[in-house]
Amino acid sequence: MSSLGKRGLQFESKVDAKPYTIDIRQITRSRMSDDVLMYKRILVPVDGSAISSRAVKEAVKLIGEQRRAAIRLVHVVDETPIPWDEGASIYRRSELSKRMRDAGAHRLEREAKTIRRAGLKPDTSLVTRHTFPERIGNLISDDAKRWRADLIVMGTHGRSGVNRLVMGNVAGTVVRSAVSPVSLIKSR
Repeated sequence: MSSLGKRGLQFESKVDAKPYTIDIRQITRSRMSDDVLMYKRILVPVDGSAISSRAVKEAVKLIGEQRRAAIRLVHVVDETPIPWDEGASIYRRSELSKRMRDAGAHRLEREAKTIRRAGLKPDTSLVTRHTFPERIGNLISDDAKRWRADLIVMGTHGRSGVNRLVMGNVAGTVVRSAVSPVSLIKSR
């Protein structure tokens, strides 16, 4: 049970029935220490879309002025084999894979600049999907688990119906498979 008294917010403990008073006027953002930071390791998947850029900005806002927190950007390169023309060569496939990895690295670097402008040092991860049964959302969740993320902040395109069936639902897969909380940023 809690009540707002003249001295601040008062709580009554159910264990020992002793009243505790917290003067909420004394709790300010500038006085918080890094020890009370809720999320110290935030993972943000990026895909080059405007909504993933918004997710990066939201993650930076969550950290605020706390400099001990870390942000990791992750991009998944989909190298799933696709049906090629009979005349397609191994060289052309490897060239395509190289271009996709380069584009992913470019996306990571572009979003890393946003984080650096906020005075933070981003970590980046380029993850590769090699086979069709691997789900991109599971690869993101696995990376978050290995990195020990406290939170995943990601954009969702809000697809439904046939679009969701064809394009997939990466955010939904991450929500179902992640061991850490997920904050979804909706497209406008």
